[in-house]
Amino acid sequence: MKTKMITLLTISLIIAGSFSCSKNDEKQKLSSEKMILSFEHEKLIKVEFLNDHLMFEGAGSLWSLMFLTWEEGTDLSSVDPIITVSPGAVIMPPSGTIRDFSDQVSYTVLAEDETYVTYLILSVTEDFFVNPPSLGP
Repeated sequence: MKTKMITLLTISLIIAGSFSCSKNDEKQKLSSEKMILSFEHEKLIKVEFLNDHLMFEGAGSLWSLMFLTWEEGTDLSSVDPIITVSPGAVIMPPSGTIRDFSDQVSYTVLAEDETYVTYLILSVTEDFFVNPPSLGP
């Protein structure tokens, strides 16, 4: 009888303990990780992150820079990269969305704790380094 009481008391404490987490406890467990881990496309040659994912704050937001080098002749106006981000994070626009990389583009990565970083991405094709644009007359 005494063993049954101890067993019931132990089970009751375990069940009560599992429901005692507050919303603050849940919030504290949410990840703040918000990085682009990989950026892939069949025509992509090189991906560079400014100072290995250096993030800086400006205008009340967190920013990071990426530089992409594409194969010569790649049509940058219609590219659908596959992007992997930190576990639990979300990227906007979503991975696989067709974007125009002929001008700068940006992606925002939202962490589980609702903090975010915006990646500004600049692209060139490899022929840019062979025939750079002129800067003046």
